[in-house]
Amino acid sequence: MFSPGKITTLTSTVTVEFAPVFSLDEKRIFFTSETNLYSLDLATGARKQLTDFKRGSKKTEAKPNDQDKWLTDDQLANFEVIKQRSDNKKAADKNRHADLPDRPKEIYTDDKNVDNIKISPDEKYVTFRLTKNPGNAKNAIVPTYVTESGYTSDIPSRPESGAFANILTRCMFTISNMIPC
Repeated sequence: MFSPGKITTLTSTVTVEFAPVFSLDEKRIFFTSETNLYSLDLATGARKQLTDFKRGSKKTEAKPNDQDKWLTDDQLANFEVIKQRSDNKKAADKNRHADLPDRPKEIYTDDKNVDNIKISPDEKYVTFRLTKNPGNAKNAIVPTYVTESGYTSDIPSRPESGAFANILTRCMFTISNMIPC
């Protein structure tokens, strides 16, 4: 796949890919794309997603109340056709999930941004930083008077003195079972 001294394109996507690092055995390259960590096998070209950060919070299914649970259990116990449909649906769901490729566990970040994603040298852990903007910071207004258009315009500036800084949290989890540490 590679020739010494020759530049080789590893990926060709429309997303920004950055922070590439070699694995210790130099058989894979790890990189970040769209706030997730990936590995690229240099021998096969196979790309594998190692993290699945999602903004927002996980949507939970509403649990049935006692009355609804009793009614469902009663229907399944008394009507064979409903029980058969339920069993068929469960079997189809099991088969569908068995055919899906292994995916990393989804990690929801609520209203925080993910950055600085790193994999440990032994490839067992991933560290990352969550940043939350307090949202109430007011930026100073800095005008620029000499512009191409001839009109005064504002230039980007830092928050005003006394504004709350971003809240930073450093996190780590194990890759093997994706359980936060």
